[in-house]
Formats: sequence, structure tokens, C-alpha cells
Amino acid sequence: MHSAELNTEIAKGLSEVLAIHGIATRITIQDIVVTDRTVSDGILEEKVSSAIINAIWPSMRSAKVFHYTSFTGGESILNRVFCG
Repeated sequence: MHSAELNTEIAKGLSEVLAIHGIATRITIQDIVVTDRTVSDGILEEKVSSAIINAIWPSMRSAKVFHYTSFTGGESILNRVFCG
């Protein structure tokens, strides 16, 4: 798969995982930075992190919170938060 196609699939997958957990945020390849080893928020806007943090802790508007995990780890965290 070409890297642009793969990046699009990664963004689509992030959107799908968020949607499963009630976070209606559409992630595009412009919203993330994909390297060989990581996927992270974009440089100018932290759309993925903001969507997750605002869903879990809506009162934390001004804090900066960083969390690094694998895809499976992230999905597990969301499952625990939203599914008990």
C-alpha cells in the first residue's frame, strides 16, 4: 500500500475507533503526523488529543496532557472509560 493510502487508512481507523466510543470527530491525514514508529497529533492543531480529552475530562480546557501508547493500548483505555 502506498504511504498516502496507508496514512488515509490510519486516519479513517482513528475516526472509527473514536466513533465507537461516542467521540464524533472526523480525523483526516491533515490532522495527524505519521512516521515509521508513531502516529501523533498534527503540529498546528491537536485535534485527536483534544477530542479524547474533551470527551473524558470536559473541564480540562487549559491543561496540556500527553499520553503515548500503542493502538491496542489506546483502544483498551477508551473501552475502560466508555464501557466500564
